[in-house]
Amino acid sequence: MAEWYAGKGRLAASFFFFRGAGRRSTVDGFATTLAHQIALNVPGARKFFEAIIQDPHVGHSSRSLHSQLQSLIYTPLLQCMEEGDCPREDPYLLVIDGMDECDDKEAISVEEHIRTHVEDGAAVIRLLDLSSRSHRADVEYAMKVTFANARKHSRVFQSLGHTWPAQNELDALLDYCDGSFIFMSTIARFILWGLGNDDPRTPKERLSLALKNTPGIDSVYTDVLSRASGIPHFHTIISTVVYLKTPLSIAALAALLGLETYEAVRVLVTLQTIL
Repeated sequence: MAEWYAGKGRLAASFFFFRGAGRRSTVDGFATTLAHQIALNVPGARKFFEAIIQDPHVGHSSRSLHSQLQSLIYTPLLQCMEEGDCPREDPYLLVIDGMDECDDKEAISVEEHIRTHVEDGAAVIRLLDLSSRSHRADVEYAMKVTFANARKHSRVFQSLGHTWPAQNELDALLDYCDGSFIFMSTIARFILWGLGNDDPRTPKERLSLALKNTPGIDSVYTDVLSRASGIPHFHTIISTVVYLKTPLSIAALAALLGLETYEAVRVLVTLQTIL
């Protein structure tokens, strides 16, 4: 999406958080990176951003993220719209993704802000159910391309033949993916490369394991769970969620366990990307 809008000349900025990638896993440099890109990409905006950054403290990490975004993004853009030549006929896109990958949970907490605005019924919020748009054919195509690329770069995979995995095996894997690209990516990665360089199993053996839906291929969630495991009452809450036949509201879950609601929220918010 970002590349498509960039090709149209309508991408203001993009930022993708990524866990374990230095500053990309924190909010340090988040606002200044967006400001820099907007200044370069939006016609007429540069002079307004250059005026703002004359103050060396405006983007300092000691300031709250809200304050940085207000000063570095909102204020100069508003001035550009009111006083400059910023085009208005077609909107610019600003893409931010991977917020669950950011380690600064308190600073980012954007998902909670989105949830609040949605619940308030704000007219500017448009909620799109992307799961309903992930068609099986798209996931199948992506999976076939993944295996084809592996064959292209490895004689080991070439030796398995161009019909590996067989179509019936692909169909079984697609049933398990249920339209999820992240599941498809995780499954394909497990089959092709295993759990690391010391994984002794062959791709065929790992395919057999994947077809049995073994827990080993769900390691994509291990990191999220392990980071949350130190929060008080984590094991009690998550095990109760697993065992409940009928889902409960957060307040009801807390009451069942004799906890304050905020104690349950503290755990569940951390896990919201996988629950």
